[in-house]
Amino acid sequence: MEKEYQAGYYCKQNFLKFLITDVGLSMPKQIFTSRDVEDQTRIHRKKVGNALWHYKKVGVPYFRRLRKKAPNGLVRWKVTKSGEKAWKAYFMRIKRGFDLNRYSKKITRMPTHDTIPFTKPKTVEDLKVPPERLADYLGLTKHGVEVLGLTQEDLLKVAAGMMDQQ
Repeated sequence: MEKEYQAGYYCKQNFLKFLITDVGLSMPKQIFTSRDVEDQTRIHRKKVGNALWHYKKVGVPYFRRLRKKAPNGLVRWKVTKSGEKAWKAYFMRIKRGFDLNRYSKKITRMPTHDTIPFTKPKTVEDLKVPPERLADYLGLTKHGVEVLGLTQEDLLKVAAGMMDQQ
């Protein structure tokens, strides 16, 4: 699977936050680098690093930058308690088939909202999200459609690859 810069797809609203937080929560002591996120989600570490820096700059309280760098020279980040709460809210919205805008007054349903039944997660197996549900939160870039010839079926494969890594 190619990196996101060459792949022709992008993460829609707040889905990148969800993926980064998901990886951060799976790491020991919830400390991670952009390379850890790249290894698990196949999203290029430069894009992840730019997103984390942007979140810090605009005041998104989900991630905290740590002082010491990792042995490989990358900046280390930690998921905060508000990041855990946001992950839970995003996860439940994905399971229900809603968009990831938590603060809008109108809830927008995704295309697969009625096709996959919603059940509250009770076991570890319930924490798995079907790839067709995740494909709703990915979009095709102009480069991906015109040059690479990607379709919605290709987004399903990308979403399935993201879930296989986790």
